Amino acid sequence: LSVEHTDETAIGFKFFCPKFTLSYTGDTKLTPQLLEELTGTDILILNVPYPGSNGKGMNLDTEAAIKIVSHVRPKLAVITHFGLDMLRADPIQEAREIQRITGIQTIAAKDGLLISPQSYERSKSPVKGYD
Repeated sequence: LSVEHTDETAIGFKFFCPKFTLSYTGDTKLTPQLLEELTGTDILILNVPYPGSNGKGMNLDTEAAIKIVSHVRPKLAVITHFGLDMLRADPIQEAREIQRITGIQTIAAKDGLLISPQSYERSKSPVKGYD
């Protein structure tokens, strides 16, 4: 992924798996190119160190995360990489706000978090036996 950050070595990833696509933004600011590259993502992991609209230029905040999730429409969004301001604001509340506004399931990551990507694959039917 094309990312923009003060650290020139900052990178993002997009993994194309047989049944789902997973993207991880890494440290970046919101750009039109990033939005375009994230299109088609099923599971979206966003570095969101700042709550609300309190971003510091080259990093995402909750407001930017809402814009990204609204545009990409993944099956699942995960926010991670919390700064002190985000921890004080409560990442769970910020994730709930993203979910409330976008209608996309959003969770705040924690150490040791495991998810089952197959639960979010693009062609999976919510009705058992109708895949």
